[in-house]
Amino acid sequence: MTYAELEREFATWAQAQADMRAAIVVGSRARIDPPPDEWSDLDLIVFTTDMEKYAADRGWLDRFGPVTIAVLEHSRRGDAEWLIVYDNGCKFDVLLAPVKDSG
Repeated sequence: MTYAELEREFATWAQAQADMRAAIVVGSRARIDPPPDEWSDLDLIVFTTDMEKYAADRGWLDRFGPVTIAVLEHSRRGDAEWLIVYDNGCKFDVLLAPVKDSG
């Protein structure tokens, strides 16, 4: 799986999740000039009404490919961040940012 495919797969999956509100690509893959190089990983900030669900179980990350390494860290604010390396070498960092449910 390429990074473009990973990004598309994630977007398709996230759109089907009722608790996902938005996802933003940040870091080198968000850059246009210069464009990302072969060493650029995929960094996302994901806004969700249920951060705890995605922090408590990494199973949702397996849908994007076989996981070699998955490490859960926390930001200074306490937001959960998954640092993932897939078997194909793709590195995927996902910061889970909590938002309130508007409903």
